[in-house]
Amino acid sequence: MGDVHNQPEPKQPNPAQLPVASDETSSQEQDIVIRRSLKERLYEHFRNVPVKYIDWFIGACVVAIVVFIILGMLKGRGAF
Repeated sequence: MGDVHNQPEPKQPNPAQLPVASDETSSQEQDIVIRRSLKERLYEHFRNVPVKYIDWFIGACVVAIVVFIILGMLKGRGAF
């Protein structure tokens, strides 16, 4: 296996080349970030994955939880 310490560090943008934002712009961006819902903030981490697939995954997890709860109830009643 490769050594983790030998991997090159990701390049950071040069602060001198970044655009300078005014206080008004930065406060507007902060307001937008605060107004985002939990779902939108979650999707920000998975930008390359289509929303349709993430929704299917969440739905499959919910269905699995319901199925396991029902199976547990049936097992508790002696059906299995």
